[in-house]
Amino acid sequence: MPLPEGLRVLGTHLGPPLGVALAAVNKPSQNLHAEVLLRLLGARLKGQGTSEAGIEAVGDFLTRVGATLAGSELRDGSGLSPYNLVTPRLVTQLLVSMDHHAHATVFKASLPVAGIDGTLRHRLNGTRAEGQVLAKTGSTSM
Repeated sequence: MPLPEGLRVLGTHLGPPLGVALAAVNKPSQNLHAEVLLRLLGARLKGQGTSEAGIEAVGDFLTRVGATLAGSELRDGSGLSPYNLVTPRLVTQLLVSMDHHAHATVFKASLPVAGIDGTLRHRLNGTRAEGQVLAKTGSTSM
């Protein structure tokens, strides 16, 4: 992305590959990192490093994979806003499409595994689900 006139790059830092960054967000549920990734999506895909641009980029992706956005409202990257609304249909369509997506392996590897790691490390231990269930936890209280 070009810099405004009169500015110059003083240094750069290349972060980890996206798959590594996603695992660092999803497994321990790093909300601040999720917000930063949303803004990065906005900067890279919409030319503005804002939540709004990131949400627009996410909406574009969801539309491309055939998810139904009706009834849903995204307000942030972490899912903590009380104004976020996501329908079960949207979540199901997203998960089905990601199961067949070219980057399905990277997506699945970013999710906590029941009884193994991340926010599921101490859940479902000793059950048939241990090591089999991939899931993203999350909760809010107002």
